[in-house]
Amino acid sequence: YLFDNYLPAELPDGGLLIVDPPPNTTPLGIDGAVNNVYLVRTDRENPLMGSVDLPSLYLPKSLAVIRPAWARTLAESTVGPLIYYGTSAGRRLVIFAFDPQQTDLPQRIAFPILINNLLEWLAPENIPMQVEPGDIVPIAPAPGATEVLVRKPSGAVLSYPVRGPVIRFAETNQKGVYQVIDRATGSNDPIAQRTFIVNGLSESESQLRARGDFVASVEAIGSTFDEIIGQVPIWLWVAAAFLLALVIEWWYYGRRWAY
Repeated sequence: YLFDNYLPAELPDGGLLIVDPPPNTTPLGIDGAVNNVYLVRTDRENPLMGSVDLPSLYLPKSLAVIRPAWARTLAESTVGPLIYYGTSAGRRLVIFAFDPQQTDLPQRIAFPILINNLLEWLAPENIPMQVEPGDIVPIAPAPGATEVLVRKPSGAVLSYPVRGPVIRFAETNQKGVYQVIDRATGSNDPIAQRTFIVNGLSESESQLRARGDFVASVEAIGSTFDEIIGQVPIWLWVAAAFLLALVIEWWYYGRRWAY
């Protein structure tokens, strides 16, 4: 969902991209507005800022933000966060504490890259149900998870700390069922559990029945052969029979001459 300079009384479930929300929106940490600010720092180590460079970004106006405990800052000015994100009440949120249209940000090459990174985090892809050995499986941690565990078919458990929107799991050398467990720090209770299968055969390769198009091809060949036989003129059959008779007679005569 995208909300631009507006927020409903009740936020919907799902990922939310909130741009320039109304001032004094307490749940988002917004406390008034300020004028004439510059972006001074970005979190270059965060995957959401991958390939994103925002030097010398001037904002004629931005919101004053007291960063909530659930949020992480992607870009900030001298007075507080400008772009921040996090998970609150089970929802993934990304907040722009300013109006991008009042800046040159939409004209910069980095802008579509930034938006794409944010949208991938807001709406991550589901884990594929079946992959082949050696495939890389993208795992998007569940909201609130700080650790992702992957139990392999052998029973071995691999642990991955959540440092970005997607964990790229490459240990798919064993065939069988893999279990993915999301959990928070200090808790043994899983937030979410998922599974996927590593199978050496693709779905089409594991199909044992004859394919319909193969059967149709065989039938088509048979019908074509029948048509060809039916189109041979009668004189050609007579000539073939006469030639066969001559060959037999020559063979028989040769045997008599030999004896």
